[in-house]
Amino acid sequence: MFSSRKRDRSLFTTSLIGLVACGSLFVASASQAGHLRPTCATPPWGQGSYGVTFHGWQPAPYPAPAPHHAPAPSLEAWHLLAHGCTHDAIVQFRRDANDGYGSTSLDIAGGALAKARYGRFDNAVRDMHEAFSCSAGELLFAPNIPGVHDAIARAVRDYTQRACGDPDQWFMIAALKYMARDFAGSRAALTAAMRYGACGRSVDNLRQRLSCAPAW
Repeated sequence: MFSSRKRDRSLFTTSLIGLVACGSLFVASASQAGHLRPTCATPPWGQGSYGVTFHGWQPAPYPAPAPHHAPAPSLEAWHLLAHGCTHDAIVQFRRDANDGYGSTSLDIAGGALAKARYGRFDNAVRDMHEAFSCSAGELLFAPNIPGVHDAIARAVRDYTQRACGDPDQWFMIAALKYMARDFAGSRAALTAAMRYGACGRSVDNLRQRLSCAPAW
């Protein structure tokens, strides 16, 4: 009887090892065949948006603030945007904006960029106008976030194809180029936007910022 139990345990162990090995082979072959795609899950930061290290990058312009101060940038949402998870980024930016502390201009612009990459071009323009109506200065920190510079460049290409004589499309190009620190390109796009009738606080704020920006 004892030997029978021992034999049963041995068979069970052998079967379990075989199942694990087969599963590993399936995952490897499916991954190589492209059947398994990486998910866009928000990484477990542990501390929320305040003073969190972003893959070794600490957002220097944003020391961990007290809750009653302006919040630090939404690192989870920026992470999703930088990795092409645009819909998840939109949801995360919206969630962080409703967390009781409001949202920074940088995050509003991030939400606009995510919507643009997702194809919601007009909604993105409205968000970008809102971002530049608030504090345009902090938007220059966007390229410090890994992967965001490429996202801005792709959005600029998309809006350039749509621009024609639409002042809002040209404003969006000017705003994106400003965020990428392409001040000469931003000035040219803003000139076109104003020529086609762009006006308002966001336009005035961007124009004032560009008047103080370097020529390059």
